[in-house]
Amino acid sequence: MIQSKFISMMNPLKILAGIETLKEGKAFLFENLQLQLNEDTVLVKGWTNTIFLENLTKAKAIEEITETKKDYKNLLVGYPLLEGFLKEKSPTFSLNYDTGKAGVSICKEVSGEICWNISLK
Repeated sequence: MIQSKFISMMNPLKILAGIETLKEGKAFLFENLQLQLNEDTVLVKGWTNTIFLENLTKAKAIEEITETKKDYKNLLVGYPLLEGFLKEKSPTFSLNYDTGKAGVSICKEVSGEICWNISLK
């Protein structure tokens, strides 16, 4: 079994509030991941740790989107109520860059395929 870093970190009432927010079609921040529902898909958004976007490489982006996938799996292990709510949804993962006022979508992974939204070295 995976040892989740999310266990007992979030108040159960916040989980319930997050689930209600998702049901309304809005995004909700669970720990370091933003989740949003789109029909039968859960959109899982993570962010790069790279400070300057010009320093981000494809290899680093792939590493970080892989970490986003692991964090999502750990989130579900740590919060069974959330896992039960999302069990019928297929995840789509995206890696993003936070500019402070907006975000830039770097790439997304759908069914194991990475689609690049920006050019990286």
